[in-house]
Amino acid sequence: MMPHLILCVAFFFLFDLNGIKVVYLETKPDDTSEMISMELKGVDSLERCESIIRRLEKLLVKKAKEENKEFVHIYIDEQVRPQIQTESQFGRIGSVRVLYFIK
Repeated sequence: MMPHLILCVAFFFLFDLNGIKVVYLETKPDDTSEMISMELKGVDSLERCESIIRRLEKLLVKKAKEENKEFVHIYIDEQVRPQIQTESQFGRIGSVRVLYFIK
């Protein structure tokens, strides 16, 4: 139990050092007029959606730093899971589509 607490505290301070707070929204906001849609595809059929989301998060944090903003709000709209190609079926590269806004 104690190592998890230390890890959580370290993670919090890492985010605090960046100065950018990332907020994941559970439900789709009613007003999405100010939100921007973005889709990011995996590098290959082995890259999982979680890894794609992490890359996308890094891109948005970098963009927020460039614009001198403090918060990034992300709603994950769609996740397409990758499939490895076999002899009998085609593979599929994973992708993630999000709605986000930076303030």
